[in-house]
Amino acid sequence: MIQEKVLYLRVSKINSIMIDFPFLYRATVFTYTIKPETENIQRIQHLFEDKGLLPSMFQENFNGIPTMRFEMIVPNGDWRIRFLEQRIDIVKSVDFKDVTKMVKEQSFCSLAMDCFQKIMTEFGYKASRLAFSGIYILKECDFQIVYNKLIHPCELFEKEKPKEWNFRNVFRFTKSINGKPNILNYCFDANIGMVESAFPTLFKSERIILSTDINTLQEETIDYKYTQEDISDFFKNISLWNEEVKESYCKYTGKGLHLPFNTLYFYQDQKG
Repeated sequence: MIQEKVLYLRVSKINSIMIDFPFLYRATVFTYTIKPETENIQRIQHLFEDKGLLPSMFQENFNGIPTMRFEMIVPNGDWRIRFLEQRIDIVKSVDFKDVTKMVKEQSFCSLAMDCFQKIMTEFGYKASRLAFSGIYILKECDFQIVYNKLIHPCELFEKEKPKEWNFRNVFRFTKSINGKPNILNYCFDANIGMVESAFPTLFKSERIILSTDINTLQEETIDYKYTQEDISDFFKNISLWNEEVKESYCKYTGKGLHLPFNTLYFYQDQKG
């Protein structure tokens, strides 16, 4: 435990050199569909009555068919639980008024673990897959250096500044979940997006947006094999595994970059 804590602090320090602020966290369990029925909504409200969750309906486009779903949102909109087709998402996004208030992955995963435990116990469900994803806004840097390291363009383009680019890799690692070996997909994505800042002066600048997604392997047939103990162990460890992904990227691409330490307050995706 002490060794893992030291490793977490080490990689967090490396990541903080390049990452300006987290934009979004999402924790997911793939399980049976909880439909937007009055009884189900009331059961969820009762489970989290101390948090005062408010129900909201929305449409999910599942297999091309618009379907009504529901989500439970805390009164200040800080985070929400989304009940989708065969999955439950817990989502937290940055507070645009103050990006410094975004919690660390460890705190978010503890919240998600507690929520999943209550819901899965209430409905008597197990999960078929588990996942965590994060989106991070990097500090201003030389896109050309990062682009050349990741993309390795041909001679014609290696000295030209890229207007648009997208880098994505998926690897598989074996990790222990509750003492059992599991194959995990490590998905890594980097692209350019527009960032709007209100501090210290109002301006817009392009930033590299880093996305990570770590999830258990999808089997050919659905097997609800993950117990509450498995889910808890996954989310206890996922923050460290996610930090390792970010460390590898930041350590590799950060060499030779001059990074200013200003803080930006607004992120805006041009693609909507």
